[in-house]
Amino acid sequence: MPGWLPISAPAGGGAAYDWQDDRIERHRKEIREAYGFRANTEEDQERPAEWPAAELCPVGLSRERLTAAVTS
Repeated sequence: MPGWLPISAPAGGGAAYDWQDDRIERHRKEIREAYGFRANTEEDQERPAEWPAAELCPVGLSRERLTAAVTS
């Protein structure tokens, strides 16, 4: 990972940066390319919930089973 960020964003903070402009999309793309990331997909957004649901909450979403798990 480089020690500098190779984008054309203005130096001096984000207060004057137009976060709604097309530049933000270009800057995000430049950052992803510089660090080897890709844009998130819907599947990427669902993954963080899958592990806790499977590993930490295997009792399911039945109200009776959840109540029993909490009170036992």
